[in-house]
Amino acid sequence: MAAPRTVVQSLSIALIIFVMLTFILAVTTYFGFKGKLDAEAQQKAAEEQATKAQADLATQRTNNDLLINSIGIAMTDPADPSQINPEKAIDNWFSQRFGDFQEDPRSYEKLALWLQSSIREKDGQLQGRLAEKERDFAEANKARDDAIKRADGFGEQVKKVEQEADARKQEYDDSVKKHQEDMDKLSQDYKTALDKATQLEQIEQAVARAEDVVSARSLESFKSQSAVERVDTILTELRERERAISRFNALLAKLRVADPAVQRSVADSIPLDDEIDGFDGRVISVNQADRTALILCESTRGMRPGLVLYVYGPDDPTPPVAARKGTVEVMDLESPTLARVRIRSDSIGDPIVSGDGVATSLWEAGTQFTAVVVGFVQINQDPAADDKRLQDLIEGVGGRVETSVNPLTTMLVDAGEPQSFGLQKPRDWKDRDKSRRDRELREARRLGIQVLGIGEFMQMFGLKRDSLDDNSVPNAGR
Repeated sequence: MAAPRTVVQSLSIALIIFVMLTFILAVTTYFGFKGKLDAEAQQKAAEEQATKAQADLATQRTNNDLLINSIGIAMTDPADPSQINPEKAIDNWFSQRFGDFQEDPRSYEKLALWLQSSIREKDGQLQGRLAEKERDFAEANKARDDAIKRADGFGEQVKKVEQEADARKQEYDDSVKKHQEDMDKLSQDYKTALDKATQLEQIEQAVARAEDVVSARSLESFKSQSAVERVDTILTELRERERAISRFNALLAKLRVADPAVQRSVADSIPLDDEIDGFDGRVISVNQADRTALILCESTRGMRPGLVLYVYGPDDPTPPVAARKGTVEVMDLESPTLARVRIRSDSIGDPIVSGDGVATSLWEAGTQFTAVVVGFVQINQDPAADDKRLQDLIEGVGGRVETSVNPLTTMLVDAGEPQSFGLQKPRDWKDRDKSRRDRELREARRLGIQVLGIGEFMQMFGLKRDSLDDNSVPNAGR
């Protein structure tokens, strides 16, 4: 009995479980269908709301378009067009379209007033711009007119420049022509110069061969001279020789001597300076109170105080040397042509007067007196040589002492051979000094140079040899 009971219990339990599961399934099914229905209802409601929202949005957009078309402002929120927010919409509208409009609160009335003021301001600015534009236009027209005038002026200038260019072209053509002529002339001159150069070269060669006719005194320097200097030397010697020949011929004419030997002897024995060549100046005024006078020379250049001049009568322009009527000594040079002198000697019966001529061999205007001294110079009464003292005397009147005779030498001073005084004999005289004296005397006679003894030479300075003591030689100015 136990087995059937167990089965019944198992079936009962199974039935209970089945019933419970069926209940649970029914409940679950109920709630499942109910949730579905609620969801469908919610979905339907949502769809209806979405449809309504879309319709409202379309309506709102239509209204916004209407407002925009009417007043230019939509009432919706610029950030959310679905929301109505007139304040934001108006503020956004003013900000977008009228950023400079800052009135608060913003209203159409204030906007209108602001726009009116802005329009007036802009209109004023526009009027100013128009006036400025008119001024600019007027200035542009004036500038255009000026440009036209300048263009016309430029045209004239261009025309003038073209004319000048034509003139310059003509000048250039003329200069080219002249240049060609000058070139032709230069070519001819070059040819002529070349011919002259050839002739000069031939002349130089001929001058170089003139060594045989140059004096022994000038021969050494002649060899080292240029061609021009050689020609000058030759001309100088020719002039001196011509002068000597003229003097020799004049002397021979006076003597009427035909024998050449006699002629040479006479020429050597007669002093070459027997008469003056001409006056160096003339006395123009005499002051007998202070024994001074003024002499007028062609030039006083080279004249020095202390120079002694001989005075001659005005009648003979070349009187003999011995015909002098007095002597004067230069004191001062008053001007380039005037010299003041003191009268050293004259005659009461034949005094120095205005118009008298003055002359000296120690000075010539514009040239320097040059002397060559040979022999043993003894001025005072002792055996010592006085060369230095004589040189000082010559240089004191502006002269110069040279060592050898040349065609430009003024005179040769021959002191002779040394003389013995008592038991003392000169020790400085040598054979070479005697040879030099003989050589210079021959050259001076050949060139016609004046030769004076020491006594005669001292007289030219207004000094007497026997009046000198043993210790000094007085200046010519004393």
